[in-house]
Amino acid sequence: MRGWEFMNSLANCTMLQRISLATNHLEGPIPNSIVNLSNQLQLLYLGENKLSRDFPSGIANLPNLFALGLNDNQFMVELPEWLGTLEKLQYLSFLTLNNLGGHLPASFGNLRVLNSLSISDNFFHGTIPREIFGIPTITKIELSSNNLNGRLPPEVGGAKQVGEVPTKGIFRNATAMRIDGNPELCGGLLELHLLACPIMAVNSSKKHEHSILQKVVIPIASIVSLAIVISVMVFCKGKQKENGLSLPSFGSEFPKVSYRDPARATGGFSGSNLIGKGRYSSVYQAILFQDRTMVAVKVFSLETRGAQKTFIAECNVLRNLRHRNVVPILTACSSIDPKGNDFKALV
Repeated sequence: MRGWEFMNSLANCTMLQRISLATNHLEGPIPNSIVNLSNQLQLLYLGENKLSRDFPSGIANLPNLFALGLNDNQFMVELPEWLGTLEKLQYLSFLTLNNLGGHLPASFGNLRVLNSLSISDNFFHGTIPREIFGIPTITKIELSSNNLNGRLPPEVGGAKQVGEVPTKGIFRNATAMRIDGNPELCGGLLELHLLACPIMAVNSSKKHEHSILQKVVIPIASIVSLAIVISVMVFCKGKQKENGLSLPSFGSEFPKVSYRDPARATGGFSGSNLIGKGRYSSVYQAILFQDRTMVAVKVFSLETRGAQKTFIAECNVLRNLRHRNVVPILTACSSIDPKGNDFKALV
C-alpha cells in the first residue's frame, strides 16, 4: 500500500475504534482526511512506514485516543503543543526512530493518564520538562539517544548539578527508564549506563574562593599588619623626641626616588636594616629626603610570580588608605637596578 485513497472510505466507519497500518510502505505526509475518522477511535498505529513532514492537526480531533504509534518513520519536525490535548492517551510509542527535533512540549504534562512515553533515537534537545514527571500514572520513559541536557527538576529526585540524573522516583527503576545516549546527562543508577557526574562544579567554586582569598585578602591583610608594625615602631621612636615626628609634606606631588636613593639609605639593602620579609617583598628601615625622615622601604621581589601584580594592588589600595595606625605612602619607586633588572619599591 503506497497511497492513502482508502482513507475516504473509512469516514463512514463511525464506530471504528482501532486502526493499524504499520509496515505498509506508506509514504509522504499523513493526509488531512484523517480528521474524518470516527471520534470513537482509540488506537492509531502507523509505525514502520516512510511517513514524513508535519503531524496533521486532525489527530487532535480524536478525543478518545489512548494509543498513538508513529515510530520508525521519517518525520523531521518539532512536536506540536496540541498533542497535550489528547488527555486520554496512555501510550505514546510514536516517536522512536524518527528525525524529530526541538524541545519536548510542556503540554505533555496534561496527559494525566499516560503510562508510557518513548522518544528515543531522535534529535530532541534542551531540558526535560518537569511537567512530564508530574504525571501520576507514568511507569515507563524512553529518552535515549537524543541531545537532552540541563538540570532535571528537583521533584524527580533532587538532582544537584546541571545534567545530573537522580536516583529517586521513576529513576529508581532502571527497567522503566532509558536515558543513555544523551552526552550531557550524567549520574543516575549504574544500570542506566551514564557517565559519572564531574565534581568540578563544587570544587571550582571552592578553588575560586581560595584564589580570591590568596590573591586579595591575604596580601591586604599582610599590608595592613605590616603597616601597623611600622606605625608602632615609628611611634615609639617618635616618643623619644621632644616634639615628636613630623612627616614631610610634599603638597600634591610625590618626591622622585631612584634606585640609588633607597639602596644607599639601607646600606645596599643590608640585613642589619631588614625589618621583615614576606613572599613577595622585604621591608627595610631607612633615612631619606632632605629632612632625614625615618621611613620603611618595601622592596618587591619581582622574580617571584605575582609580585608585579601585588605591587600594583598595594599602590591602588594604600594611596587612598587613611588610618591613624597606618603609615601613609610617601612615594613609590619604579626604576632599574645596576644589573638592568626592574626595581619596584614603596616608601
